[in-house]
Amino acid sequence: MKIHYIREFLLLASNKNFSKTADQLYMSQSTLSRHISSMEKELGVQLIDRSSYTFKLTPAGSIAVEGFQKVLNEYISALSELGTLSHKASGELRLGILYYDIHHYVADIRNTIRQHYPDVKLTLISHQPEQAEQALFDGEVDAILIYDAMPTFGDGISTYPFLKTPYYVLCSPDHHFIHKEIVLVSDLDGEVLLNPPSPFRISGTKHVVTSMFSENHVYPKEVISVTNFDEVPALLAENQAVFISNMVNPDIYLNSVAYRLLEPDRYQGRISVVWKTENPNPLIRLLVNAIKITYS
Repeated sequence: MKIHYIREFLLLASNKNFSKTADQLYMSQSTLSRHISSMEKELGVQLIDRSSYTFKLTPAGSIAVEGFQKVLNEYISALSELGTLSHKASGELRLGILYYDIHHYVADIRNTIRQHYPDVKLTLISHQPEQAEQALFDGEVDAILIYDAMPTFGDGISTYPFLKTPYYVLCSPDHHFIHKEIVLVSDLDGEVLLNPPSPFRISGTKHVVTSMFSENHVYPKEVISVTNFDEVPALLAENQAVFISNMVNPDIYLNSVAYRLLEPDRYQGRISVVWKTENPNPLIRLLVNAIKITYS
């Protein structure tokens, strides 16, 4: 049984709502439903009464909530204890983050560190994506949190992926995709596409988008470079363009941009923590441990 499936089920049982739970977990409802079904298949019992018009646990589901909560609590306690065995949990960790995610998964990780490692000073440094990578290479931060880190980037860089995220098609509110709930990759044929001017050194989102288009034989009408992500709403409106992203913050552009899921059952990205392998700061290991406590 996967620990993150247990965590998802417990959150769902607490919320009593698939949509709310999926949003909090940064995943699609279909993915959440598939995970719950996988648990039920493995356990051989039905956890949720799907015949009810409102959310309702089965008797087995109620028993599972109590038992799984104990399992999760013991798992978190063990991780916390193991994280402090090899060194005293104190000192400073400089963490580069994407400025628009401070109130989302970053806040969850920060709260875990404050709760389990109160003597650690966590310094958060906000960046645009490309700036975050450069700060890591320049030694200005110990680690960064970034989307779609390429595991084959090369020697000297370590990554730990921890959070799956669906891809979205971003467009202006008057774009014709506004009438779709889910956009297919094939729908993007002939569209104007916003894209970074060159691949990032670590983040592989542009490579993912290129592969999407290639394997589906989709060709954009035009590709417009975007170097500052704050410009995205204006560029979308001016060019009736689309922008593909798996950023988890739907409020970054407020009402100036519409978000539509891009085939969530086929394509998912990952948020990873990335650091230089040679970095001697022992708190990087503690950061990974805190992430496991938060999202495993």
